[in-house]
Amino acid sequence: MATTGVPKTALEFSFTHSFFFPPSPLSPPSYIIEQDVCFLTLCDRGFNKKLAYSFLEDLSQEFYGQYGHKISTATRPYSFIEFGKPSSTAEPRNSKL
Repeated sequence: MATTGVPKTALEFSFTHSFFFPPSPLSPPSYIIEQDVCFLTLCDRGFNKKLAYSFLEDLSQEFYGQYGHKISTATRPYSFIEFGKPSSTAEPRNSKL
Protein backbone atom coordinates (compact mmCIF):
# COMPACT_ATOMS: atom_id res chain seq x y z
CA MET A 1 0.00 0.00 0.00
CA ALA A 2 1.47 3.32 -1.03
CA THR A 3 1.68 6.15 1.47
CA THR A 4 0.24 9.48 0.49
CA GLY A 5 2.11 11.61 2.98
CA VAL A 6 -1.21 12.75 4.43
CA PRO A 7 -1.23 12.83 8.25
CA LYS A 8 -3.47 10.17 9.78
CA THR A 9 -4.48 12.13 12.86
CA ALA A 10 -5.07 15.73 13.86
CA LEU A 11 -2.15 15.41 16.29
CA GLU A 12 0.19 14.28 13.50
CA PHE A 13 -1.12 17.05 11.24
CA SER A 14 -0.51 19.76 13.82
CA PHE A 15 3.07 18.57 14.39
CA THR A 16 3.95 18.33 10.71
CA HIS A 17 2.23 21.52 9.52
CA SER A 18 2.85 24.12 12.19
CA PHE A 19 6.07 25.30 13.78
CA PHE A 20 8.49 22.57 12.65
CA PHE A 21 9.44 24.00 9.29
CA PRO A 22 13.21 24.21 8.87
CA PRO A 23 15.34 25.66 10.33
CA SER A 24 13.58 24.95 13.63
CA PRO A 25 15.88 24.19 16.58
CA LEU A 26 13.23 21.78 17.88
CA SER A 27 12.88 18.15 17.01
CA PRO A 28 9.40 16.76 16.41
CA PRO A 29 7.64 16.23 19.75
CA SER A 30 8.15 13.10 21.78
CA TYR A 31 4.91 11.80 23.20
CA ILE A 32 3.23 8.77 24.69
CA ILE A 33 -0.48 8.13 25.05
CA GLU A 34 -1.58 5.90 27.91
CA GLN A 35 -5.11 5.39 29.20
CA ASP A 36 -6.47 8.31 27.15
CA VAL A 37 -3.86 10.77 28.47
CA CYS A 38 -1.17 12.25 26.23
CA PHE A 39 2.21 13.15 27.74
CA LEU A 40 4.25 15.37 25.44
CA THR A 41 7.61 17.10 25.51
CA LEU A 42 9.48 19.37 23.10
CA CYS A 43 13.26 19.14 22.97
CA ASP A 44 16.17 20.66 21.11
CA ARG A 45 17.21 18.68 18.05
CA GLY A 46 20.35 17.42 19.77
CA PHE A 47 18.57 16.12 22.89
CA ASN A 48 18.74 12.38 23.44
CA LYS A 49 15.41 10.76 22.43
CA LYS A 50 15.82 7.95 24.97
CA LEU A 51 16.06 10.51 27.77
CA ALA A 52 12.98 12.32 26.47
CA TYR A 53 10.95 9.11 26.53
CA SER A 54 12.40 8.14 29.91
CA PHE A 55 11.23 11.51 31.23
CA LEU A 56 7.74 10.93 29.78
CA GLU A 57 7.54 7.46 31.37
CA ASP A 58 8.56 8.90 34.77
CA LEU A 59 6.06 11.71 34.35
CA SER A 60 3.21 9.35 33.44
CA GLN A 61 3.96 7.11 36.43
CA GLU A 62 3.95 10.09 38.79
CA PHE A 63 0.75 11.45 37.24
CA TYR A 64 -1.09 8.12 37.47
CA GLY A 65 0.14 7.68 41.04
CA GLN A 66 -1.54 10.97 42.00
CA TYR A 67 -4.54 11.14 39.66
CA GLY A 68 -5.04 7.76 38.01
CA HIS A 69 -8.27 7.10 39.90
CA LYS A 70 -9.70 10.51 38.89
CA ILE A 71 -9.08 10.43 35.12
CA SER A 72 -12.41 8.85 34.19
CA THR A 73 -14.31 11.40 36.27
CA ALA A 74 -12.66 14.53 34.83
CA THR A 75 -15.32 16.92 33.53
CA ARG A 76 -13.22 19.85 32.37
CA PRO A 77 -10.08 20.12 30.23
CA TYR A 78 -7.82 21.47 32.97
CA SER A 79 -8.90 19.21 35.82
CA PHE A 80 -5.32 18.34 36.70
CA ILE A 81 -3.69 21.75 36.17
CA GLU A 82 -2.12 21.66 39.62
CA PHE A 83 0.01 18.67 38.60
CA GLY A 84 3.62 19.66 38.14
CA LYS A 85 3.48 22.95 40.00
CA PRO A 86 6.61 23.17 42.14
CA SER A 87 6.22 23.20 45.88
CA SER A 88 8.71 24.29 48.50
CA THR A 89 9.21 20.67 49.59
CA ALA A 90 9.50 19.19 46.10
CA GLU A 91 12.48 17.01 45.27
CA PRO A 92 13.99 16.96 41.78
CA ARG A 93 11.91 14.62 39.61
CA ASN A 94 14.56 13.06 37.46
CA SER A 95 18.18 12.94 38.49
CA LYS A 96 19.10 11.31 35.14
CA LEU A 97 18.60 14.58 33.28
